[in-house]
Amino acid sequence: MDKQGREGDRAFFLEGWNGTGGFSVDRIGRGSLHVPAVCLSVLGGIQPGPLSSYVYQATQGEQGDDGLLQRFQLLVWPDPPKMWRNVERYPDATAKNRAYEVFEKLDKLSVEPDEDGEGGVPSIRFDDRAQEVFDEWRNELEHRLRTEEMPPALESHLAKYRSLMPSLALLFELIDGESVPPRAVGTLAVMRSVAWCEHLESHARRLYFAAEKPEIAGARVLLERIRRGDVRHGARVREIYRRQWSKLTSPVEVDAALTVLADFGWVRARAEKTGKRGRESMIVELHPSLRETS
Repeated sequence: MDKQGREGDRAFFLEGWNGTGGFSVDRIGRGSLHVPAVCLSVLGGIQPGPLSSYVYQATQGEQGDDGLLQRFQLLVWPDPPKMWRNVERYPDATAKNRAYEVFEKLDKLSVEPDEDGEGGVPSIRFDDRAQEVFDEWRNELEHRLRTEEMPPALESHLAKYRSLMPSLALLFELIDGESVPPRAVGTLAVMRSVAWCEHLESHARRLYFAAEKPEIAGARVLLERIRRGDVRHGARVREIYRRQWSKLTSPVEVDAALTVLADFGWVRARAEKTGKRGRESMIVELHPSLRETS
């Protein structure tokens, strides 16, 4: 989105989050195209490394600090299985058919515009008990946003749960409700949505707390390599970045990581003359406790 010629992409993605705003595209030779209600869904994956760098930039007021990250509310960061085993079996046909039925049901859904709604967008309400559950949940969320000390980016993310929770509840009612379209969103759908928000919040916290300074992340990697024995007492700095380990791929990254570890007293870097011409080479000296483990 930051490349030349793609300057309007971020605005389009931001506008497409609400599902109610319009968007116009003017094309030379093709005329103008206007979409009255843009609703955009994004599905995909990303590696932890690039994601952490992007989150760090967004949380430090740098590139990407425009609220786009907070709009990925169904984001999950699962732990990989500690053990691997080969599994060979047919896909779950029952689950596949159930999912297809849901897509087909929602695709055929037809409702009349709501004259009282915004721009005629169809809408339904919670039933009485579901409204009570929502009010209790909303009351707790608002107090947490005002009293808990949390990073501003995480606070902004959780603030969007005001719309995420009822949005999920509506989807659950559309999928499992007895009437199509439903007359109201029931208690079961709301309770499911509350549970989903609790689950998603745990992943959101992991995401934002992983956004640390690059030199800190590099120091963590380097310390782990030392403890594994990959970096020994007296190793040359150039030997480290030549290994091309994650977050330690250049002299700048290695020097920054060594500076952090030196501040904590784990390592010390000193210059040593090598060769007849007296060239200097940086040597890494480890704390005695690390020499025993490496």
